[in-house]
Amino acid sequence: MAARRASYADTLSRIASPEARFWSVIIAAIALLAIVARDPARADCNARFALSNSDRNAVQSILQKLPARNRGYVIVLRRDGSVLGVVLDSKIQPCTAAPVARMVSAQDNEFVNSSGQIFYVPGSVPKPAPHPTPAPTTGPGGHPVWSQKEAAFAQNTGAFHGIRTLNGWSGVRATVSIPCGAAKFAVSGARDVETGYIYTGGWGAGHGTAVDAGLQKSSLQNSRDDYAMYWKYDGDAPVTVDYINKNLRFPCGNDGVELNLFPASKTLLLFSASGIIQNHQQLTFTIAQLTSASDGWLPIGGSSDDGIILKRMITIAQSPKTVAQNRQNGSYFGIFSNGSTTPLIQWSSCLVGRSRDPVNDTIAYSVWNSSNTWSASSAVVNYPPHSVVVRNPSGSICDQAAIDLGRSPF
Repeated sequence: MAARRASYADTLSRIASPEARFWSVIIAAIALLAIVARDPARADCNARFALSNSDRNAVQSILQKLPARNRGYVIVLRRDGSVLGVVLDSKIQPCTAAPVARMVSAQDNEFVNSSGQIFYVPGSVPKPAPHPTPAPTTGPGGHPVWSQKEAAFAQNTGAFHGIRTLNGWSGVRATVSIPCGAAKFAVSGARDVETGYIYTGGWGAGHGTAVDAGLQKSSLQNSRDDYAMYWKYDGDAPVTVDYINKNLRFPCGNDGVELNLFPASKTLLLFSASGIIQNHQQLTFTIAQLTSASDGWLPIGGSSDDGIILKRMITIAQSPKTVAQNRQNGSYFGIFSNGSTTPLIQWSSCLVGRSRDPVNDTIAYSVWNSSNTWSASSAVVNYPPHSVVVRNPSGSICDQAAIDLGRSPF
């Protein structure tokens, strides 16, 4: 392994072009990561060193459906969560090159990645049951009914700030800030007991297959202050970029990261995270998730009764076994210190959309505001209420919040 790293370093040192150096770093990192990111549960993928013609054709077909900006770095996932293939700079790679660390479930919402680090992931609860919406007005909303007032946010896996839309929107796009030095998480020896997340997601139409898509904060046991792309679909194991690969993670600061989640068709859900990575390069990561039509991720969004629900979240994920005792443990995310009243995590340029034509799957976006966010107290949730720091939005900023588990409820 040491000799292999040295070989990559020698090769990179001879590259003069900044663009060539950038892609060479990524390719070298992928090769290294392929060695450590093996998941026994996906042995069928890791054992194959070349894509079959059918898999290659499937990936190529998906690639043609992607907007040009989403073709630079794509991870294609089958419905069961296994990696079908990777597209690097519009070139299809074998699935062994997937630049992800798959976490294997240990217990509850606890996972361990290929580097041996423990993470906790946000929990999920079933989508609210459908109810008829009386006298709908314009747009996919209408007069809210009980199902639209329910938050459906899990309260047994840590503190959070969450906002959800009315039923019927299918796509969300927003930019999130990724502040530096704005986190303190509990650890126990060499293991994390908390993990920070900034993400969007929601539930599909009908029975509502759940998805979480956004950014995962680096462990405080690591020397770098950065954020990784994060994806979790239904009951599949979550996907994130391993800490070993610093060239594929977003360093804190910069201009934030744009998140975009939308169904490209009834059987293809896309998520992208676009921002500045190491070496001051702009890169867009895309997850192309194959879905079933019954999962409910429809470009048209579904009905105002039981259509898609979208959300945006800021979370400190904890173990369900210890969450009760850790609600005032002094951890924080999105502020510089306990007691601060200035939240540093900002959501800006927030848009929601849906296809307006059953034949055309193109998503038409509009501003995510109070007309598509039910304002009931159970739909905009701060949990625990005293532990979330918020500030009223202004201008292009649609939401700013932080979590402070050092605040007293009294």
